[in-house]
Amino acid sequence: MRHAGIIKNTFDDLQKVDGKIKEETKIAMKKGVRSRVRSFPSMASSDGLLRTLTFYMSKSDPKTFESIINDFRNPDNALSVAESITLNDLESKTEKVSYSIALACYVSAIEHIGRKLGRGEFRTTSNFCGLLDLLEEILMWDGTSRSILEKMVIEYSIELKKLVEAYIKEDDNSEQQA
Repeated sequence: MRHAGIIKNTFDDLQKVDGKIKEETKIAMKKGVRSRVRSFPSMASSDGLLRTLTFYMSKSDPKTFESIINDFRNPDNALSVAESITLNDLESKTEKVSYSIALACYVSAIEHIGRKLGRGEFRTTSNFCGLLDLLEEILMWDGTSRSILEKMVIEYSIELKKLVEAYIKEDDNSEQQA
């Protein structure tokens, strides 16, 4: 498995986020993330990586994304946006938060893979503006580098999908142990 290190980091990140989401919203949130992670590989393969990322951006909440991506980097941060979701607004915010969590996973992987590809200038993204800059930077790469990045991210997304499907069962309403 070529992406074992990135997958482990992502799984650790997901567990950090999981520990900060209120219990009453956890099941719906996990299922939302599971759904987003399941659809990413086929979307990225058919529509392209950058189009898929911009679609996920359009479905995400900028403040939630910023909170989650920063939480991935500093687990002591308060994940206030996801943590504050209550049963009253669960339906309206679960989708945005689950897209934001999935997007943060893929952005972290892209940053890691970009650095592995020798893109020393590859920047770290902490908000939507930074993510747009990152996508613009990738567009400036030569076609071969973009293709390699896309292939590696799709491979990563398939592995992440398997892991998330094992961790979050579709018909299970109880917490799964890692």
